[in-house]
Amino acid sequence: MRTFSVYLAFIVLCLAGAALLFYPAWLGVSAVSDLEPHKILARLGKILAAIGLVFLLRRLDLWDRNLLGYGLARRRFLANIAMGTLAGIAIMTTVFAMLVWLGVRQWDTGTLAFVDLAGIAAKALLAGVAIGVIEETFFRGAIYAGIRRESGLWPAVILSSLIYAALHFVRTQPFDPGDTIGWYSGLPLLSGAFHQFGSAEIWDSFVALFAAGVFLSLVRAWSGSIALAIGIHAGWVAVIKTGKKMTDPGPAAEWAFLSGTYDGVIGWLAAGLLAVLIMAIAPKALAVDGGGNGGRVRGEG
Repeated sequence: MRTFSVYLAFIVLCLAGAALLFYPAWLGVSAVSDLEPHKILARLGKILAAIGLVFLLRRLDLWDRNLLGYGLARRRFLANIAMGTLAGIAIMTTVFAMLVWLGVRQWDTGTLAFVDLAGIAAKALLAGVAIGVIEETFFRGAIYAGIRRESGLWPAVILSSLIYAALHFVRTQPFDPGDTIGWYSGLPLLSGAFHQFGSAEIWDSFVALFAAGVFLSLVRAWSGSIALAIGIHAGWVAVIKTGKKMTDPGPAAEWAFLSGTYDGVIGWLAAGLLAVLIMAIAPKALAVDGGGNGGRVRGEG
């Protein structure tokens, strides 16, 4: 699992680098913006990851559009993103509809004008596409491709999904306004970002996010590119962002465990639906992959 270890080391180095560079970054940003310190640390880590990933992919001989899932012709790639977006919207709308039906979420009593709702949905979709492109390129592109080439389909699916789920719970916490910011301040900020891993409450959402990663990885294996995965991911994000504006937590406390602790949506219910989808697509992905041992996914050369 050399490639998996390399990616873990890369993530750790990016986080450590962000902590060490936090103070000079804060000095520069605070002079022109009131961006909160913990957000500066988080964005610094993402910037380091984006820059470092280019060099890492070249080093691992993965700087190839086919391996990264971008091998389709542009028109077909965009068409697959559009189809995936519709599929993602349908999947997550089903989750929301079931949560509302069970009383876990309820429609907001305040009414939104159609123009406001349209604006919210449009912004949510744009955010979804941006998140889909970035995260799918990293998880179902770079990480999946490297592990897939070295170890086969299932290690790539499982390990990339574990990283995907875990990183959702690395969250920097607001800086105590009573403390003085110094050269060392990035270190406690970084250590505090892992506080959720000590709580058993994250497991519902962790399992659901892991299932989401598995499903998206199998979609990539079956389709031969990350275009469908980008679209599905974008559809999920768009519905979650829009749906949370239209609904509030409901009164059905006995079913509340289904909605998860991460965002009030992604929990055991979503995990169950994704499990069904995984069982449906896994045979197709395996058929294309040649059994998962040495087969080649369509679009990977």
